[in-house]
Amino acid sequence: MNSHMKIKRINTHLVSVPIGEDNAWTSSLGKAVKRDALIVEIETDEGPTGIGECYHGSAPLVLEKIVQTVLAPVLVGKNPFDLEFNKQAMFQRCKLLGNTGLVTMAVSGLEIALWDIMGKDLGVPIHKMLGSYREWVPVYVGGLCMGWKPLDELCTEAGRFVDQGFRALKLRVGQGYDKDVACVRKIREVIGPDIRIMLDVNQGYSDAEAMKIIKEYEKDDVFWLEEPVPHDKHDTMVRLRNMSFVNMAAGENSFTLQDFKRVLDSGAVDIIQPDTCKIGGISEMKKVAALAESHQIEVAPHIIGTSVALAAALQLIGSIPNGGMIEWDASPNNLFCDGIITTPYELKNGEIKIPDRPGLGVDLNYDFLNKYKYVDGPCYA
Repeated sequence: MNSHMKIKRINTHLVSVPIGEDNAWTSSLGKAVKRDALIVEIETDEGPTGIGECYHGSAPLVLEKIVQTVLAPVLVGKNPFDLEFNKQAMFQRCKLLGNTGLVTMAVSGLEIALWDIMGKDLGVPIHKMLGSYREWVPVYVGGLCMGWKPLDELCTEAGRFVDQGFRALKLRVGQGYDKDVACVRKIREVIGPDIRIMLDVNQGYSDAEAMKIIKEYEKDDVFWLEEPVPHDKHDTMVRLRNMSFVNMAAGENSFTLQDFKRVLDSGAVDIIQPDTCKIGGISEMKKVAALAESHQIEVAPHIIGTSVALAAALQLIGSIPNGGMIEWDASPNNLFCDGIITTPYELKNGEIKIPDRPGLGVDLNYDFLNKYKYVDGPCYA
């Protein structure tokens, strides 16, 4: 370990990738027209450069400004191995902003980059530093897949994923009782009984709608129902959990350890879904995983970013005994998966290999970063 290493500079890369009409994805959030990402780099004076990703919360310019003007001055001159000290110093600097939401998103990318530096300097992947538990992780098709579209197109898409060897698919619902029930029932008929079906409502149901429809979802052996109602309605989630064997999943809209403690203590979920790029990074994920383990709850990380975000989540889930499935965006022509890193992931038999090179185990493709500069405007129409 280089005990004299110091952080020299922090760089940010804002990128945008357009979504063509053929691959347009629609859910209760709207119709996706582009995807944005904020990638951060931490350079050191006599060691490696670390990379990370901040979830941008549809405000990438704000996130970049927080990183550049508020947090970067805190880290410059510090030793990257002083991770907890550095993280708390960043939170302290943001105290007047409130240490949640945009702040935890900004801290996340930098914290991930610090782990990347440490792993590279020691010559080991992050999950080995944390105490490795597994080398392969089961995946489910998520991301910008299986959105709202005509039922025949959705069935074709689902069948294609099953033919590719995936054993679990997540559909976007929330179009209303009749459409949602018909959609899930038809997909179950097409893919058969052995493929897991998960449903993401994106907080789109009222309490009454959720109570009514969950009994229909039981008939199609739905594995989990994700954020059926607004994420802070824990009492409703508890009622749904008590009335059905369909697992309740949530967590992508929680930002602090205290948030996750409230969710877990309430008994609202069977599966918790923290996002490494939203909650403060890998070390905070490890804390949430331990908290979930104390409740005998499975961790299935939420991912909506690039392959950098995926690498961070994989390194974490490779180190915990209560890790579940990982989200894989199998949408066609997905440059956030294939374009932004130089070496593709290895998938086999519905599982993904945790990168075993030092640090995060992935390298940025700088040609991609230069080609897809940020384009201002909303991601959803």
